[in-house]
Amino acid sequence: MSAFEAVCQGIEQHLLASSEARAATLAQQFQLPSGALLEAERRCYRLPVGAVPSAPGPEPGNGSLQAALTRAAENLGSFPGQLDGMPIDNLKTSRQICKA
Repeated sequence: MSAFEAVCQGIEQHLLASSEARAATLAQQFQLPSGALLEAERRCYRLPVGAVPSAPGPEPGNGSLQAALTRAAENLGSFPGQLDGMPIDNLKTSRQICKA
């Protein structure tokens, strides 16, 4: 190993050690308290009381899936031809025929 590589590895080790020490120092402010203090804090808090309302079911009005399917069937009922498996060019031609 050349002297240059050895110096680079030494600098790398120094930088890693410095960054680890700095991270550990900064992380100390985020550590949770231990034992007795945590128990004292736990006694001060209570769980919320009440119940979350249940989710509403689908409504038979305009917003339901069945209403959307019914509207789609009514809207496509006057469309000449079969939509399933129709090539896009035929679909464009059919649209132009319907508009004429």
